[in-house]
Amino acid sequence: MADLSSLYKKTGGFMKGICHPSSDREGLLEAGLTWVRRDIPFPFDAEGNETPGFASYRKGCEYYAEKGIYTIGITPYPRDFIASGIDVRTAEGLEKAAEVCEKMARALKSSVKCWQITNELYVEHFRAPITASESVEFIIACSNGIRKGDPDGCIGHNSCNNEWREKYCRYIEERIGGSDYVGIDCYAGTWGAGGIETYDEEINLFYEQFGLPVVLMEFGFSSAGRCVPDDKPEIQKFFEEHGFADRADAEARLDEFVKVLPEGLQRNVERCADEDKARYALGCFTHVLKYWRHDAGIGHTEEGQAEFYSRLLPKLLAHPHLAGAILYCWQDSVGCFTCGQDDCPCETAWGICRLDESRKPAYYAVKEAFAAL
Repeated sequence: MADLSSLYKKTGGFMKGICHPSSDREGLLEAGLTWVRRDIPFPFDAEGNETPGFASYRKGCEYYAEKGIYTIGITPYPRDFIASGIDVRTAEGLEKAAEVCEKMARALKSSVKCWQITNELYVEHFRAPITASESVEFIIACSNGIRKGDPDGCIGHNSCNNEWREKYCRYIEERIGGSDYVGIDCYAGTWGAGGIETYDEEINLFYEQFGLPVVLMEFGFSSAGRCVPDDKPEIQKFFEEHGFADRADAEARLDEFVKVLPEGLQRNVERCADEDKARYALGCFTHVLKYWRHDAGIGHTEEGQAEFYSRLLPKLLAHPHLAGAILYCWQDSVGCFTCGQDDCPCETAWGICRLDESRKPAYYAVKEAFAAL
C-alpha cells in the first residue's frame, strides 16, 4: 500500500477535483468537488511584470480558496515560453524557464496547493514545437524551478504513459530528486483500450514502477460519439476518397495529405516539430471521422456517462495507491478545441454539466460517490 501520509500533509487528503471548472463554487461543492485544475497563463512580460492573464488567474485561485476549493496549477506549455522570447530548446532558455517557474511559484504558493508541470508532453501537439527529448529537459527545468520557488508544495507531472515511463520518466525523477506524486491520465474506453477494470491495472502499474502515490489528473467518459472498434475500412475509404492509395502513400505525400484534414488539425501539424508531423497527422482519425475507436461496453450517452462514474468512482476511492481523482471535465463545449469542428465528439461532450450548465445525470453520480468519502 502506498504511503499517502506525506502527500496528504500537503494536499489535506484525497483530492476530489475537476478540470476546466465553473465559477459556480456552490455547484462544485455540492458535487463534492474541492479541487480545480487550471492552466496557468504565461506569468510575466519582458520587464518582469505580471501579465493581465496571470493576475486574473491568481485572483481566480483566491476566489476558489475562499470556499475551501484548492487549485492544481498547470505550468505553461513550451510554446508559451517560446512565444515570450524564451527558447526552451536551448540551455539558456531552459535556465530562464526555471527562473520564470521559480518566480511564478513564489507568487502563487499561497493559493496553488498542487503543481502539475505542464501537460501530457507525450502528445505531439501539446509539446509542439519541441521534440520528445527536448520536452524531457523542459519538464526537468520547470520542476526544479517550481521546487525552488515553493519547496513545500506538492509537485509532479502527468507526462507519464506507457511509452514514456521506461524511456524518459525514470530519468526525469533522477534529475529532479523525485516527484511527490505520479500523475496519469486514463481514458479507457474512449482514447484508450479497456474499460472500468483498466483503471486498477493502470494505477498499479505506475505505482509499482515509481513507488509514488498516484493521482488521476484526467479521466472521464464522453456522453456522445459512436464506437468503431475496427476502423481500418473507414480509414482506407477516407484515403481513397481523397486521392491516396493507403497510409503509406499519405505519409509519402504528407504535405498533400495534411491539406485534406480539418483546419484545426492542419494548424496543429504545422506547429509540431518536424519529427512529429507524420505521426500526428496520421494519428488523428478519431477527429477526422468523428468516432471512438475503443469500446468500454457502455454507450456514449448521458445515461452511459453516469453509469461510468457510478461504477468507477467507488473503486477509485477505495484504491490503496490513489491519492486523487480529477474529472474531465465540468461542462460541455461548443466545438472541439483540437480540430475545431462543432460536431466532433472528441472534445465536446465530456462535461458533467451541459453547455448551459444544467446538470447531466453524471453530475449526480459524482455527487453520490464523492459524498461517501
